[in-house]
Formats: sequence, C-alpha cells, structure tokens
Amino acid sequence: MAVYQQTYRPYTGPLTPAAPRFLILYQQARRSLFQSKLLLGFFVVCFLIPLLELVTIYISHNPAFFHLLGLPRFIAINRSFFFTYVHYQCFMAFLFTAFAAPGLIAPDLADGGLALYLSRPFSRAEYLAGKIAVLWLLLSALTWVPGLILFGVQSDMGGAAWRQANGWLGWSIVLACAVWIVVWSLLALAISAWVKWRVVAGAVLLGIYFFGAGFAQVINLVLGTQYGSLVDLMEVHLIAWSGLFRRPAPPLGLYLAAWAVLAAIAAGSLWMILKKVRPLEVIK
Repeated sequence: MAVYQQTYRPYTGPLTPAAPRFLILYQQARRSLFQSKLLLGFFVVCFLIPLLELVTIYISHNPAFFHLLGLPRFIAINRSFFFTYVHYQCFMAFLFTAFAAPGLIAPDLADGGLALYLSRPFSRAEYLAGKIAVLWLLLSALTWVPGLILFGVQSDMGGAAWRQANGWLGWSIVLACAVWIVVWSLLALAISAWVKWRVVAGAVLLGIYFFGAGFAQVINLVLGTQYGSLVDLMEVHLIAWSGLFRRPAPPLGLYLAAWAVLAAIAAGSLWMILKKVRPLEVIK
C-alpha cells in the first residue's frame, strides 16, 4: 500500500475508565517508596506501639498475671489510654511522613517530570489525588486502623458495661487521626513541592516539628502565656484532641485558636501545592 493511502485511523479499542486512572500514580508512588529497605523497615517498626498496647489490653483483663507477680491491678483502659496511644502513634507516623513525603512530588518538579505527567490523560487533580492517596492510606494504616482494632479488642474484653460507657471513643480515635493525617500530609507535600530537594524537604519538616516545640516553650515562659503553644503543631493537635477525648478543657480561646491554626495550615498548604503543581512553569 502506498504511503499516501495510509490515512489516519483513530483507536477503536476499549478505553479504561477515567475515574480510577489516578490509582496508577498511587501504585507507582507507593512502589517507589518501599524500594527503600530502610523506609520499609521503619514502617514495620511503627507497629510496635499498637502491638504493645494490644498486649497491655490483654494483660489488664487477666487478674492471674497480677496475682502471679503480686501486684495490684494498676492498668486502666480508658480514654487516657487511647489518647496516649493516638499521641505517640501519630508521632511515629510523623517520622515516617518526614522520610516518605519528600520523595512524592519533589523529584517530579526538580527533574521537570511534571509536564510529562500532565501531558498524558491526567488532570492536575488526578495527579495530586494519586500522590496524596499514598500518604493518606499508609498513615491510616499506621494510626486509626490499629486504633480501631485496639478499641474493638477492648470492647469485646471489657464487656457491655465498658462499651456503654466508652463507645464514643471509636469515633474520637478516627477523627483525631484523620485531622492529623490531613494537616501533616498536606504540609509535607507543600514543603516537598517548594523545596524540591527531598533531603532538605525532610529536614525542614523535622525542623518545623522540633524547633516549633522549643519556640513554644520559650514564648510561654517569657510572656507568661499559653498561646505560645500554637507554634508547636503537635501541641496544637493535643489541644484540639482534648475535646474529642473529653479531657480537661483548655481555655476556650486557646481551644478555638488551635482548631483555627489547623484549618489555616491545611488550607495554606493546599494553596501552596496548587500554586506549584502546574502544567507549565514561568522562569524569570
């Protein structure tokens, strides 16, 4: 057949659904994360706290253990127990985020790969959904999913009386972890998008966490106030969680300010991501 007779013929085969296409980006990003044996090992280590908490729940319902050691029953599985679990497990999840999140967006921006993604049938929203889904699913597996398992075990072993008095704790665990995941994942991706170097982005994220805690202590001591705690993002979460876990309430102004800070960080981080993740870049 002559060349001029080979006219264009469009593809007539089956098309993949448009809705789940972002899952391709999710699968690729997740696979690239766990190519690091160190990161994979740390992900497994993060489950040590839920495992210890599970053993604690089991021991607390076995009087023979305390009788064998000659100790009084001093372990109470209550709201403070689950509040402590959420606090320390979210800290472990933060360390995982600091090492995992910078490798999701920064390499695409640093190497000019973003245009290649967006030149294909991926919208900007689908690109971000694929990247954010990695953090949200992995952090969920580290935080509220084990928390609900612990809550379910305790509900079964504690009996109907415990479930009636503490049934609300399940929702508190999910909501507290969900707020933490949204805020920190968006902040981590925003830093990754603007810094572009994964090592520096991870260092910035660690600096925000640890130096913020130090600055908060200095502000509170020098000015004699509690509002310096709003600089410490982990303390901000603890203040916001106090209402979810029905703990002694901080001053109303501080409590509302904590929720306002979390909302502002999430919204600001999303704006920073959208500002940087674009199909074109203007170089001046």
